[in-house]
Amino acid sequence: MGTSGGKLQKNIKLTVNPAFNNSVSQWYKIFILEGNNMVKQKIKSHSGAKKRFKFTASGKIKYKKAGRRHLLIGTSTSRRYRLKKSAFVDKANIKDVKAKLPYGR
Repeated sequence: MGTSGGKLQKNIKLTVNPAFNNSVSQWYKIFILEGNNMVKQKIKSHSGAKKRFKFTASGKIKYKKAGRRHLLIGTSTSRRYRLKKSAFVDKANIKDVKAKLPYGR
């Protein structure tokens, strides 16, 4: 018996698709094989992107602005207030973020 996700499952083995052997994407594509039959293809989400981006109900991608963690004494009040607000990913970067979060909207 193989293990998958910490749970014991009968005759299931996780393998990487051989078509992706010499590319970066081999780490993002995982196939679950039951015996010799391919059951399901899964794509890993980027763990850093999961923490930084959220999808809204309308499908926009929201993120928190940078520069609000430390060294704020020399920063003006108006700038600190602007950094406090969330922002939406612009059109030029939406494709990149969605590629890292395949199971988002």
